[in-house]
Amino acid sequence: MEYIASAQIGMLTLWLENGRNISSRKLAGLIEAANLRGPMHCLVELAVREAKN
Repeated sequence: MEYIASAQIGMLTLWLENGRNISSRKLAGLIEAANLRGPMHCLVELAVREAKN
């Protein structure tokens, strides 16, 4: 549980530090996906998706 909580806090902190650069719905989706698949998997997947755009 600590692993999941620290990932959630980390994503929320980065979101706030970056001026809320994505919608809160997208952030919620990322946090939900991280809870299900693990935060590193989701961050890598997001980075690959963003690089393609």
